[in-house]
Amino acid sequence: MLCIDAGTSVRDILFDLLLSEKRPRKLIIVDAFDRPGVPPGEIREIDIDQIGREKISDYSLHQFPTTNMLKELKEHTAIEIRVFVVQVTSLPDEVRVGLSDAVKAAIPQMCARILKEIDSTINERRLA
Repeated sequence: MLCIDAGTSVRDILFDLLLSEKRPRKLIIVDAFDRPGVPPGEIREIDIDQIGREKISDYSLHQFPTTNMLKELKEHTAIEIRVFVVQVTSLPDEVRVGLSDAVKAAIPQMCARILKEIDSTINERRLA
């Protein structure tokens, strides 16, 4: 088990996974997301196919990880990919340090969701 705060280098990690012969069984991606009509701070799981087509070639370092690499991993490897997102309050015109109050308040719930997923993976290994 390995946990990495990939920050803006997530593309490098995804690319390495695409090329590597040795891969993890599961990849958990956690990110902020902006979907109209969703309350700020709401946490949910999304499928890679729910990430908008406009993100397929989005190379901004402050946007969702490169969707096409995630789709390649989903379609061409045995890696189980889980994507947990938190709804942002708004997208600022400029990147600023810090989180909105709604996203800060969602951190404990997101941590619990991730820990539940890790627990599930550990239990699956024990049963295998």
